[in-house]
Amino acid sequence: DVIVRPGFWDGGDTWKVRFAPTAVGVWTYRITSSDATNGGLQLAGTLECVPYAGNLDIYKRGFLKISSDNRYLTYADGTPFFWLGDTHWFFDRKESWDKANKPGWNSQFKDMVDRRVEQKFTVYQSVIFGPEAAYWESGQEGVRLNPDRFREEIDRKMAYIADQGLVNAFGIGFQRNIDGFVEGSQRLAKYMVARYGAYPMVWITAGEGAGYDVAEREARVDGWRKSAQQFHVYDAYDHPQTAHTTALTEKASFGLPQFYEGEGWFDFELLQGGHKKFVPAADYDYYRSTYGAPFMESEANYEQINDGWATDTRVRQSAYRSIQAGGFGYTYGANGIWNAAWDAEDTVDDSGYGHHNWFDAIDFPGGYQMTHLRDFYTSLPWETLKYQPDGWAEWSGEFASEEDRPVLKADDAANVVTVYFSAGTSSKGFLERLAASAYKARWFNPRSG
Repeated sequence: DVIVRPGFWDGGDTWKVRFAPTAVGVWTYRITSSDATNGGLQLAGTLECVPYAGNLDIYKRGFLKISSDNRYLTYADGTPFFWLGDTHWFFDRKESWDKANKPGWNSQFKDMVDRRVEQKFTVYQSVIFGPEAAYWESGQEGVRLNPDRFREEIDRKMAYIADQGLVNAFGIGFQRNIDGFVEGSQRLAKYMVARYGAYPMVWITAGEGAGYDVAEREARVDGWRKSAQQFHVYDAYDHPQTAHTTALTEKASFGLPQFYEGEGWFDFELLQGGHKKFVPAADYDYYRSTYGAPFMESEANYEQINDGWATDTRVRQSAYRSIQAGGFGYTYGANGIWNAAWDAEDTVDDSGYGHHNWFDAIDFPGGYQMTHLRDFYTSLPWETLKYQPDGWAEWSGEFASEEDRPVLKADDAANVVTVYFSAGTSSKGFLERLAASAYKARWFNPRSG
């Protein structure tokens, strides 16, 4: 293998290269620089990669990639990767490293990561807000980065996420952060690849990149495209790449608009169903069938958002229905954690959704129920199952809405069939297309596992 990694400036006269070998054995490295007179930047040598002795799948099996049938993510060795993410949009500046106001906890950041690892989450979903002055030298925003900020605060968090075996689904801003900042964002994207690209990563470019202002959308979509291309060009590991969507309806009558399908850097759909509503299974299927890219739901009905409307029941319904409709995983969110609300006084980022503290939100029941979700699907050959909307079942019963209709997923040979029934619905049905052999039927309780 030949892996080309960009180096990064770490302040003063210090430049660094971070490298993750992808095969056991002796590697030869060569460092070059456009400054041919600087001998400290013209180096060569060898290093040896020895077999990994731990038990974390991401290091036993290798970085993520898209499956050969373009339907889900796998590890480098081809083993299917089940995405179970947690949302931390303010991890950079609001999640404390060395203190916590939850009894028995010492670090808000580390203890939350540990809790999600215990709950079998596999992904940590995060961003930094690119134009913020803290990331740049004073008066040089967008031009000259401030390595102190990354070295002293962000590095340890990125390393801890990786050391716990989680993949970081990471972006460099939200919607309006690209306004007048395209070149700065491109510079930041390249720096992020250099500084963190040797960790297990997924690049999500930006949260809600297209924004909600129709007049600004074209410029924002194009600006974030330019940033995404920087990730793609400089990431020799070719970590999966996408863009987090807005919950709009202008591009397609089905909503969930994306703008980058078919572009060489864009690997999968990171959809946002939004809050206080449910996305019909057919809408998810529209994206799969129209664009042929893998998809998963990354933001829908954060638990207890909208003054408690999003109960654990509605969280489960969002998760299971999206996966039954063809998603390769799910990103959970908790109101109070996505915005890292420290206490009852920290309401600045509540955004009108109602207030919860992070130390309560980490124990919401829906977070524990996501463990059962992962256990259920990974107990099956989930990667072989496809959304089967037609010809597989006939249902009777009263449905309050189409969203309450049972959702069926099966492999084409009908070896395994899964059906999700929303809480509070009653239905009788007949399964079709079953093989002429014995089946075992099981009920699974998603509240308790």
